[in-house]
Amino acid sequence: MQILNHEVDVKRGTRDILKDLVAVVNAVMRPTSPGGYRMEDEFPHLLGSDNAKNIYYIEEDGKPVSVIAIKIWKALLDSHAITVASLGSVSTLQEYRGKGYATSILERIISDLKAQKVSLLIVSGTRDLYKRAGCIQAGLIYQYNIRRESLPYSSKSKQFSIRKITRRQESAEWILDLYNMERYRFERDLSLMKTLLDSIWFRRENWPMELFEISENGFRIAYFIGYKRGSESRTLNVMEMAGSRHGIINSLGAIIDDMNADDILLRVHPADTSMIGILDSIGFSRREAPVQGTVRVIDPSSLLNDLGNVVAERNWRCFSDQQGENYKLHCESPTARIDAKTPSEITDAFFGTGDASMKIPLMFTDDLNFI
Repeated sequence: MQILNHEVDVKRGTRDILKDLVAVVNAVMRPTSPGGYRMEDEFPHLLGSDNAKNIYYIEEDGKPVSVIAIKIWKALLDSHAITVASLGSVSTLQEYRGKGYATSILERIISDLKAQKVSLLIVSGTRDLYKRAGCIQAGLIYQYNIRRESLPYSSKSKQFSIRKITRRQESAEWILDLYNMERYRFERDLSLMKTLLDSIWFRRENWPMELFEISENGFRIAYFIGYKRGSESRTLNVMEMAGSRHGIINSLGAIIDDMNADDILLRVHPADTSMIGILDSIGFSRREAPVQGTVRVIDPSSLLNDLGNVVAERNWRCFSDQQGENYKLHCESPTARIDAKTPSEITDAFFGTGDASMKIPLMFTDDLNFI
């Protein structure tokens, strides 16, 4: 990559230039516009007018040529709120690549996030661009691949029933109530929930995706959002679920049948002991995987302040030093010690899975909040 030897001017978006910024993203990400949808339809919360100021770009030849967007919001880890920035729509026009523009924009974003005391950066990809900036794969999820015939429950259960929800926005309030009971999640209000439920994810061509209401003896107890990667796929994936784990497991057979699948790839949070207990008792095997994408701790001091109780419950004592824009993290437990100096080391100290890590679980990064 040819890096420019002069400083480039990284600008922040406005509503006036939003159309041109989104055009760059579409030219890179959706050049053929399959099914007629565009990136602003898929990610209205990221590329909409309300978030225009969080779209960063570089101009050349009198037009935007490189763009990165972020969305700043709250997330809850074990019911403790932290401020996070989700990053996506990283796009540079073909003829302007190799100049280090994306790197320059990312550096500016990280600098701004530090000034705003944002705790954590979440990136949907794993490119070297992000790794050079200190982002790592971290966190832990359990994945269960479950064949339809191995489910011990009937799809014609009289106790549990499913109903496909097509008027999703009208169901946003009760869905939000169930979602808000989750201990690890993004913070959503009713407006954001309606926006997410109306996104193009549910209308993409050749991408079957459905929202199911799950009831027990006539009472609503859970919801489940599943999708297939292509109409011909026989594997069902989970986008999001919340509510009664017992109800969800008892309804999986009916959901798999409804979506014309043979198996389901079920991802389960490591703190979801109820779901893990049910699946393990049935005899399903699981494998470990990191959360989707990469993450980087931006401000360890802010993160320690927000997650102090979580850190203490894991028998760690930590403090952070700041020298200019750089941080150091020092932690001790009865059995280990951490001296982290680089962004990747600090991130691994919080969210890694090794012995020299606090092993704090992350929320799912690929649910409806995915960017």
